[in-house]
Amino acid sequence: METSKERRLNKTESMLIASFPAIVTEPFVRVMCLSLMVLLPIPIIHNLIYGSFNSSLFVSTEFLFVLLTFLLLKKGRIQTASILLLYSMLLCMAALISFSPMGILNIASLTFPALIVVSSMVFGRKQFILFAIITLITFNVLVLTSGKVILLTHPSLKTPLRHAIDATIILTVTSLASGILAGRMRRLLLNSYKDRADLEKKTKDLELSQQRFKSTIELAVDCILIGDPKGNIIDANSKAEELTGYTNAEILGKHISDLFPESTLKAAPLRFDLLQQGHSITSVRDILRKDGTTIAIEMNSKKMPDGTYQSFIRDITERISAETKLRESEEKYRSMIEQATEGFVLLDENGKIAEWNQGQELITGLPKNYVLGKSFTDVMFDVAMPESKNEENRKLASEMVQNALKSGAAPFFGLPSVTPIIHSDGTIRQMEQIVTPIRTSKGFQLGAICRDITHTVTMEAEIRKHQHLESLGLLAGGIGHD
Repeated sequence: METSKERRLNKTESMLIASFPAIVTEPFVRVMCLSLMVLLPIPIIHNLIYGSFNSSLFVSTEFLFVLLTFLLLKKGRIQTASILLLYSMLLCMAALISFSPMGILNIASLTFPALIVVSSMVFGRKQFILFAIITLITFNVLVLTSGKVILLTHPSLKTPLRHAIDATIILTVTSLASGILAGRMRRLLLNSYKDRADLEKKTKDLELSQQRFKSTIELAVDCILIGDPKGNIIDANSKAEELTGYTNAEILGKHISDLFPESTLKAAPLRFDLLQQGHSITSVRDILRKDGTTIAIEMNSKKMPDGTYQSFIRDITERISAETKLRESEEKYRSMIEQATEGFVLLDENGKIAEWNQGQELITGLPKNYVLGKSFTDVMFDVAMPESKNEENRKLASEMVQNALKSGAAPFFGLPSVTPIIHSDGTIRQMEQIVTPIRTSKGFQLGAICRDITHTVTMEAEIRKHQHLESLGLLAGGIGHD
């Protein structure tokens, strides 16, 4: 089967063949007319001088036909002008042969310049010179061989040799004039074909570009609408039918505002004013489908250099649903973290505090707005016991945190540790914490669950003290008994 590329090539070739007469015929006929208008007066005068009035009359008639042909060309009637020039030359040649004893010479004087024009246009300068020399020799042979017949019918004529010299001069002038005109037209035609070839190439490239553009639009996963300067839709891809529920024929001609509910247009009007200023507009709105339902879409619009508008519309129903679920989940877990009695601390990839819940505020006495964005090492150094506040401990703690953030591994991960701190009210608290790494796109974060176990530690100390006292009592009682 014929491919689309072959069809395009055949179409282009047909266009070239169809336009070939218009490209070639008009300038060729124009050159012939100009050549004959310059050349024909010479044989007319020549025949009058030598008494061949019939030949002069026929050639003069042909000259009138050439003038008429030139006028038809100026009016754009190329075909009529071509036919008139061809048949008038044939009739003139037939009349010269039938009624003029010098007909063969007059025919040669008409035919040879025409042949020289053709050779100059088709073959170029070198072949034109060669052909002109051959033509001059042939023409003189005709003059010399037909000289006796001409002298018998026209005694007033000069000798064949002298006539040949005159004819050679005339034909040389006509040949040069014909060749110069034909050479100019040959260059014009070559330039015309070159321009035509460039035009055809650009046309093919434009067709291919348009085809690629159309294919891109059709294969796009988004709905694409193209509107005229007034906002009326003039083109849409197949995705638009799926998104809106309208057929392509129903979409075309609609104003873009017809696809949105009135409430949406009031809340988020279409900003043609900003588009006119060259801005790209991105908006989230609801689109009204043919069945009356609405779906959430994201719309990106831009004014094109040709004055049209292009809008890329994407169905974001699933995205909004996922974002809503994620937001609800985040709010739920955030609420749980905020209301938990345990403390929760989150360090970002740089070791800065990103989360600090109410439980941690109660444990340390430091408010959230005070610690957010600060270094975790600095904050914990502020609440550390006096005996631990030295530069060596600060540096050691900072290195441990930074190494954990870089590698996502540390020996203390997942293991509970107890650290005594000084609460903002001055009391000493025992804080138990478990640290775990959290992988992100930028690296690692650290999360810590903290508990105030001061009461537990105090009770355990009291129990140990009581057990120690009991042990001492038992020991004293045993010694007394002994």
